[in-house]
Amino acid sequence: MDEFKGDGYLVFFGVLEIYAREFSTKDDWVLCEKLSFFRHKLHISCSRFKKILSKIDKWDVSFSGDSVSIYIPKFKELMDESTLKKLREHEKSFRNSSGIVPKSDTTDKEADKDKDKDKEKRVENRKRFIPPSFGDIKEYCRERNNGVNPQVWIDFYTANGWMIGKNKMKDWKASVRTWEQRNQTPAYKDPYANSKGGDSWK
Repeated sequence: MDEFKGDGYLVFFGVLEIYAREFSTKDDWVLCEKLSFFRHKLHISCSRFKKILSKIDKWDVSFSGDSVSIYIPKFKELMDESTLKKLREHEKSFRNSSGIVPKSDTTDKEADKDKDKDKEKRVENRKRFIPPSFGDIKEYCRERNNGVNPQVWIDFYTANGWMIGKNKMKDWKASVRTWEQRNQTPAYKDPYANSKGGDSWK
C-alpha cells in the first residue's frame, strides 16, 4: 500500500466500505461490480484501481472484462453478531414468496442522486430573506406603536448588510420587536446627576 500512497489507502478503505454496503450473503459474500462503478465512487482511474487492487493479496480479486469480483475472507469473521443478525433480518424482509432474495437494482449512484434531489428540495424550501421596504417598516412600527424610528432602523441594517451579528437576518419583524424592547428598558441614570453640588462625601 505504501507504494501507492494516498490512492492505496483510498482504494483499500473505499472498497471495504462499499463491500460492507453492497455484498449479499446469498452471493457467497462476493461483491461483483463494474470498474466504472468504482471509478465513479472513488474518483480514480480504472487502470490505477486494478493495479492497486491486484496488490492486495489478502483478498480474492478477479477481473473479467470491465467487471471485478471481490471476496474478503476475513470480513465475515470481523462482523459482530448484532451486525450479522441485522443483515439476516434485512435480507428476510426482502424475500419474495419463493424465499429468494431479489437482487436490488438500487445502486449507490441512485442513492446519491436521491440525496442530491433531497438537498435541492431543502434549499428550495428554505425561505430567502428579502429586505423590507421603508413603507413596510413604517407600517409595522405604526401598528405596534413602538416608538422605533423606521429610517434609523433601516439605515442601521442596510449599513450592516442585513446582518445580525455574524448571521444573515431571517425575520425583520422580530428585529423590530427587539429594538422595541430596547426602547422600553429604562435608560441608565447616573446616581450622582441629581445630587446637589458640594462635597456630600465629607
